[in-house]
Amino acid sequence: MRKYLILGSGILTNICLIFPLSINTLAESLGNLNNTQIQSLENLGIPVALPNYIPPEFSVSKFTTQGSPTSGRSSYEILYRNSDNHCFYISGFMGGTGGPEAGFLFPIETPLFGKTTINIGAVFEGSSYNQTPSPEQLNSPQSEIWSFSVKDSVIYGIGTEEKREGCTINQTITPLEIKKIMQSMTWL
Repeated sequence: MRKYLILGSGILTNICLIFPLSINTLAESLGNLNNTQIQSLENLGIPVALPNYIPPEFSVSKFTTQGSPTSGRSSYEILYRNSDNHCFYISGFMGGTGGPEAGFLFPIETPLFGKTTINIGAVFEGSSYNQTPSPEQLNSPQSEIWSFSVKDSVIYGIGTEEKREGCTINQTITPLEIKKIMQSMTWL
């Protein structure tokens, strides 16, 4: 059954505009997800954060949810991929511990998470860590970019991915692009 939003009433009773109303409109603006995926996220029983902005060349490649409201260990992960096999993920999970040290830290402010940090580059033996990235680094694709923010006992993650699902080394997404995605995050 199709639902409609009807605009118009009162004096102009013979003029009526009808627009199809569906969850697809919501899904298209939240992470490019379909109805089934949105419903799966709603059934997790945790607050779900999704981006309103996805870079145009990326689409959902893999969607995973686990747990339930009673399990106490609900999680979700959405993997986005472009035609060059470059990937990034959005995730949310209950519990866990910290992440790896980063070579560079890029502090940002987001409407949803407040102050948080985008981590750039892994730390290798003998290298420095927690440095400030240069403008060139922020405007250039980096092989490893990630961020974790905690809100209401849920850890929300975003990052580039190359070690699984057949993804290749990131040559598309810059730290500033990750910032744009993070600043577009909203609650489902």
